[in-house]
Amino acid sequence: MLFPGSLRAFYEAVRAGSIRGAGDNLSLAPSSVSRQIQLLEHQVGAQLFDRSAAGVVPTYAGKLVADFARTVLLDYDSLRADINDLKGVRRGFIRIAAVESTISERAVMAITNFRSKFDGVSFQLRMLPAPKVIEAVKLGEVDVGLTFCAGPDTELRFLARFAEPIVLALAPDHPLAAADSVTLADLKTLPLAMPEPSFGVRQVLDRAAQAAGVALTPVLSTDSFEALRGFARQGAGGALLPRLSIAIDRTLGRLKGVVIDDRALNDTTVDIIALGSRRPSRLLKLFLDELQRVAKASV
Repeated sequence: MLFPGSLRAFYEAVRAGSIRGAGDNLSLAPSSVSRQIQLLEHQVGAQLFDRSAAGVVPTYAGKLVADFARTVLLDYDSLRADINDLKGVRRGFIRIAAVESTISERAVMAITNFRSKFDGVSFQLRMLPAPKVIEAVKLGEVDVGLTFCAGPDTELRFLARFAEPIVLALAPDHPLAAADSVTLADLKTLPLAMPEPSFGVRQVLDRAAQAAGVALTPVLSTDSFEALRGFARQGAGGALLPRLSIAIDRTLGRLKGVVIDDRALNDTTVDIIALGSRRPSRLLKLFLDELQRVAKASV
């Protein structure tokens, strides 16, 4: 019989790449983590790690067990949450990863609404680039992801999808701010601020520019959407951002969002995703319902 404690110690060592790292993450002594892993290796009858001074790397058998452990541990946590719910102990911990956007503010709104009914539930909200959100969901590091323009993926369950075009953000007094739309070619001579290449928004922009035969070279590349907004607010040029990420600035009259005449940039979406193989707890299902309700009301 495989025990959750052994599986958790092993899986955390896979994620951390070391026994010591797993111990730190689990608040256990490395010797305790090692014993749990040795017990698991004895139970499955196979060596699960190749060990070296640099850390641990799962063997082929270890990779199979890691895939199994991820699903079992997530379902076990959901089961414990449901049993606590049956006992009337409505406590839980929900982990969210989100792209930087007003959609993340909607997540905070959903958290606030949810805690008004279930004040024993706490949350963790991590801000990540879109590809990292997807990775965190797949690894089981978070329970739900709010990401940008996720492609088809058999490992993921798409809970909701909302239109989220990429626009040119400009100061209201910028000469182009009054335009109904601009083309990618119009942007070639404009000083541009863009997200870093690791961001999903930037990857969509780069593909669209390549397809249009336009070279977009930013004067500012950053992992901070606030820096991008600030660049545009100061009239230094334009920032290429998802529409929702400038919603507050538009409401306050600090920025205009000009449509870019390119289908690829107007068909982009914000997606609420979860791991397809995971059985969500009742509390998580209720929170996902609240998150979808708030997100739909904001679009």
